[in-house]
Amino acid sequence: MQFPAEVNDWFVWLSPVRMPVLMFLSGMLLDRSLAKPIAGYIDGKLRHIAWPYVVWALLTALVTRRPESVAEAEHWVAGPFHLWFLVVLLALYAFGAVTRHVPPVIVAMIFAGASLLSPVEYLPVERLFYFGVFFFVGCAVSRHAQLVTKLGAWWPAAGTALLAAHVAADGRLFDGSPAAETLPGTIALVVVAVWLATRLPRLPLIEVLGRHSIVFYTAHFTGVHLAAELGSYLHLGTTALYALALAGGLGLPSALLLLRRWTGVLFALPRRREMATPAPRVAERAPFVDVPLVRS
Repeated sequence: MQFPAEVNDWFVWLSPVRMPVLMFLSGMLLDRSLAKPIAGYIDGKLRHIAWPYVVWALLTALVTRRPESVAEAEHWVAGPFHLWFLVVLLALYAFGAVTRHVPPVIVAMIFAGASLLSPVEYLPVERLFYFGVFFFVGCAVSRHAQLVTKLGAWWPAAGTALLAAHVAADGRLFDGSPAAETLPGTIALVVVAVWLATRLPRLPLIEVLGRHSIVFYTAHFTGVHLAAELGSYLHLGTTALYALALAGGLGLPSALLLLRRWTGVLFALPRRREMATPAPRVAERAPFVDVPLVRS
């Protein structure tokens, strides 16, 4: 589906904060996951990240009418369309286990150096190095969460100043690419976003989206794609087509969530004892935007 230039411009302008913030928030969950025995840690990531990735990578290939792509290594290494995020996330959780005794700030600096100095020009590797910075910075911040919430207005002011200085020096911040040169400005954006998030009122709808973010993230593309194909078949106008695509992007994940008693296997591989027990009506409570799903 081709979006108008104005919509694509919004996507590009939001790209410096969308995925970095998701990676930052995912990193904030790392210590909680690492508190488990290593076997439980690995089991959780395989069931809650690797499994939905495989399921939706297969479904995406079918929906986009490219079933032959599942036989290509690139389909699984790079991740089809939006699913690249789960590939990077899984890799970062693996790094998190290996470096669990290393201060996360040090690990973030190593990733920043790799992003800046690596001669590898392969997008999956570039994404790993770039977004790894935000993941491990998020882990570091999670250990001082009380301090962050108490910071005054100078915090976003400093972030905004850094952002302005960086944009003035390097306009590539808003080109949508995971380039190491954009790290200072993007980190500034994340700083401002996190500061604002600690001061916004709690919204039940946002919390639902956060607790079940894996559902909305994996399924929204399929909903948008199917709705767009239906709109094209019906020869809808541009406005109606995008309205239908938006409805599909929100409607399909919402329906799958409401039917999670039967659709839960699409988003997490249940243990044997869970397969014999009806799914609970209410998900476990999780922090805002718990990307690795309801349970880690």
